[in-house]
Formats: sequence, structure tokens, C-alpha cells
Amino acid sequence: MKTQRKPRKSTPAAHLSLGSLVVATRTSGVCAAGEVGVVYEVYDRKNDDGAGDQGYGVIFENRGHDGWSMKDVEIALRALGIVDPSMGDYVFQDVGVLARDHTRGRFAQAFAMAKELIGGQPVPQNMLKQKKYPPSSALY
Repeated sequence: MKTQRKPRKSTPAAHLSLGSLVVATRTSGVCAAGEVGVVYEVYDRKNDDGAGDQGYGVIFENRGHDGWSMKDVEIALRALGIVDPSMGDYVFQDVGVLARDHTRGRFAQAFAMAKELIGGQPVPQNMLKQKKYPPSSALY
């Protein structure tokens, strides 16, 4: 008898990859709480002390985009545990191309998949308020 795997509702930032679907858990300068997004780039970051971690470029349905550290992701995003396979060949060039790609519908499938995962509705407030967050100014 084959057991069915339940999709994970969230994953740690360390498990994000190109095409990972996310939902914002709080409003920021680039997205509204409950807005869906997709990781368009994963890159290496260097901290002031020389230590490094991963950074994630995320674009949201309303066209807002930004780079997020692992800490930022843990504070303000919820990974949906699904990767959009159509994003596997996406190569970030610059923000102008990113904006054109958004306008041309390049990320539409990812946004639709993310919305389907959350039931096509805004994320319920109880899901958004599972953690206490610092003021949004702490993100920048």
C-alpha cells in the first residue's frame, strides 16, 4: 500500500531554491501580507565579517521584488514547499528584464500555483500571525 505524502505548508529558508513558491506573512515595501511570490534567483551573500549565507530574489504578483536574506525570509515569508518547474531555466539578468518578464507573464504559472496552494484566497490572518515580528523597519 502506497502512502500519500502531504504537501508541506512551510519550509525553512535553507530549502528555498529557484522557483520556490512563497507567500508574504507581513507587509513590506515590496509586498502585502498574503501576497504570493516566486524565487527568481538564489545567490551567495557575504556578511561584514566575511561569513556568507544564501540570498533569495523574490518577485511578487503585484510586481514588487527584492533580495531577501535567510533571516528576512524567516521573518517575512512563508515557503509553500513547492517549486514551479517552469522556473528551472530562469536566469536573472537585471531588474529591467525582470519587470518585462513579469509583464509578459513569465511568472504567471508560479503565481497561479501558489494561489491554488493557499486556496485562491488571501492567507488567513491566523496563519499570518503565527509569529511576532519586529517592526518592518527592522528588515531594512
